[in-house]
Formats: sequence, C-alpha cells, structure tokens
Amino acid sequence: MNSMKDIDFGSLKDSYFQHNKGMSNEDRQATNEFTATSSTDQGQIFNETNSKSMVWGLVWNAYLNFTGVVGGGYNRVVEEFAKPILETVQLKSVVRSIDYSSSGTVKVTADDLSNNATRIYLANVVICTVPIGVLQNRDIKFHPNLPNRKWDAIDSIGNGGVNKCIMYWDKNTTDVSWWPYGQYELQFISDDDSHSGYWTYFTNDQYHKGNEEIHVLTAWSAGAEVEVLESEDDNKTMERVLFNLRNMFGSVVPEPTKLLVTRWNSDQFSRGVHTFSKVGVDEGKVHKELRKPVQNIYFAGEYIESGTSAVSAYRSGVNTASLVINSTYLNKRRPKWENNVFQFEKIQKVETMAQNVSNKNGT
Repeated sequence: MNSMKDIDFGSLKDSYFQHNKGMSNEDRQATNEFTATSSTDQGQIFNETNSKSMVWGLVWNAYLNFTGVVGGGYNRVVEEFAKPILETVQLKSVVRSIDYSSSGTVKVTADDLSNNATRIYLANVVICTVPIGVLQNRDIKFHPNLPNRKWDAIDSIGNGGVNKCIMYWDKNTTDVSWWPYGQYELQFISDDDSHSGYWTYFTNDQYHKGNEEIHVLTAWSAGAEVEVLESEDDNKTMERVLFNLRNMFGSVVPEPTKLLVTRWNSDQFSRGVHTFSKVGVDEGKVHKELRKPVQNIYFAGEYIESGTSAVSAYRSGVNTASLVINSTYLNKRRPKWENNVFQFEKIQKVETMAQNVSNKNGT
C-alpha cells in the first residue's frame, strides 16, 4: 500500500472498511460520523485530501491554544486595524480586472455597486488578498495573464466548504423541555453511508457561559456533502435537520423560531471557507511559488502560509507587507489615482502603518 502521504483519505477509509468487513453497521456509521465531524475543521473533500494531514484532527493529541477577541467577533479586530486608513477603504467595490502591463503602474478595474459605476484605480503595487476560491474560479482577470506556474500553484490548493444551519428557539413561545442542557457537542449516527455527514454534527451554543437563556443549536455540514446540501433551500435544510434532531430527542422537537443557513461555496465573494492539503501536492513548493510576486502583483492569505486560520492570514499579510516595503516599487513616483479616490497623505498613512507592523514583528 502507498504511504499515508500518498493516499487520499477517502481511499484510506474505504480500505479500513474493506479490512474490517465484519464490523457492525452501527460501528461503520459511527466511523463515518466521526470522520465527517473532523472535516468541519477545514472542509476537506476526502477523495482529494492528503491522509497525513488528517491525523491531527482525528487524534486530538495536542494542546489547543485559542485566540480570543474582547467583546467577541473578528469584526472588532478588522475595525481596529482599519482605523488609520478607514477613509480610504472602498466598500461595495468588486474587482473585475488587474492590468499590470504598463511598467511600474497597475490598473485595477472595479464595479462600484453603490452607484452602478465602473471605477479605475492606479497604483504602484497591488496586494491580492481575495479567497483562493475566487482565484480558482478566475473571477478576476489579469492582464497579461498570470504565468502558468502561478495558476498551477493556485489550483493545487484544496478548497474546502463548511456550512452552518443556525437555529434559535424562543423559550417563551416554543417547547424547550427536550433541550440537551450541559452538552456542547452532539452527533447523530445515521443508518447508512448515503446520509453520513448530512447535518449530523451539532454544537449547543446555549452551553457557553452567558448564553444560558439563549437556546441556539448549530448544525454543521462540510466536505463533499456541501455541494449537494447548498443546492437545497431553507425548507429542505430544516426538514433534514429536524429529522436528525427528532431521531435524537423525539418528536417533541419543534421547528425553530428562526433559522439561518450559510452557503459559502455559492457566495461569489468567498467560493469556499478553508484550504486543505491535497494528495500528491508538495505544499512547500506551492507556498514558495505563491509568495513570489508577479512583477508588482503580490498575493496574501491563509492559503499561502502553513495552517488554515485567521492567524495564518494575518501572518501572511505582515510578511507580504514587508516584501512590498523592501521592494523598489514604493520609491517610484506615485500615479495619480483616477476619480480622486485616494490622496498622497492617505497613501502615506497606509505605508507608515505597514512599516510599524513590520517593525513590531521584527521583520
């Protein structure tokens, strides 16, 4: 048999079942659900995933160190970093093309959704931080086209999907006597392979301190199943989720008061959630290639660094900012921005903040 690093996880799991034909269906489905839950970490598609990369998620033999945000939510982090350049941030602007054919100047064309207009921005340097799924879908056109080696590196990154079905029950108007008080993680073991991972993993948000009066359950789906489940509307999703919950807690479980379903793979500004290690891919070489600029076009994001977290994305941003600062592009005369969107003083603020971040991190 191939070594673990050369076999995809789907084939490895099939091989395990093949060598354990005598196992009960209950044990088989428990194995399916256990592995399906692990994919909620990065949204791995098992038939594409390097088996070695799955070990950590399956054994959990490491100390977990979480980053907390005072007051809750990553929005607070983004808002804090944005303060020095808040006036220059352009919202509701969708980049359509990046033209770096002119020596020393990049032209970025974007749709301004706030007034249905097209705007053009000129710059010495562009740092592209869009999700890997957006690049893989070729939603942004590059002129001239990126080199084949760059596209090959982009396309070799595993792009995983993870979705949530968040349900809220108002205890004043619905029966919550069935609620799993004191339980945080819950798993429904289905009867057959066909529906393993179809909204079978739940987390109880009411479990957390301060949420005692808020009855919220989140059902998760991840990996290959996302393609099927995202195509279903909210009613079908609720039908599936309630079927699982009622098999776990009885027919007393009512419909939730409110329901929110994410569909990140279908979101044109995301096209996925996490990246994962694909079988047969040399990640070291891929990351090295992705860190290299194409003339004055740089790339940053969690897919460039090892790890698939917000910390990886931040680290990538700092490292890329350092590369830009140490390049010669910022020493050139700045192009005049069309539409007078940015002025010299504001650009100077961006560069000063990037330099401060770089100094703090010792780069």
